[in-house]
Amino acid sequence: SLEACFFFASQIVPRSCPPRLELQAPTARPRAARRMALERAVPVFAAFSGQRLCTLQANSSDSLQDVKASLAQILEVPVREQRLLAPGQHEEEEWDTLPSELRLVRLDPERLAAIDFVAGGGSLGEVSPHLRGDRDVVLTAVALNGFELRFAAEEL
Repeated sequence: SLEACFFFASQIVPRSCPPRLELQAPTARPRAARRMALERAVPVFAAFSGQRLCTLQANSSDSLQDVKASLAQILEVPVREQRLLAPGQHEEEEWDTLPSELRLVRLDPERLAAIDFVAGGGSLGEVSPHLRGDRDVVLTAVALNGFELRFAAEEL
């Protein structure tokens, strides 16, 4: 088995991933439309290390969500924690045609949980101190209650 690395903003979490996995991307399109789309192999790499994580068998017309659902099954990375970048992209964007390769950035689940917590009305003061310096966590909290700014890290 190959040791695949997923990078969070503040840490590296090793995950076991067989060197080459193949999986057909799920799709809800009619059978005739699927036959017209070209099926191809798309390599998926870790965004920061460049390490090949897997090869995805998908239709050229598969959407970003179709591909993420397939990768969730293959790599056991929840869809919510995935950001997929095509060559030359710096932000995730929907595509018209499946890119020739993809780069996976895995988002920190603790950060996502903190954003959900403050979005649900939880206080920024109850969030881990290192996340009180996270711009998105603080902005989410302050958007609901401006007084939450008092709990933000000083460097912001």
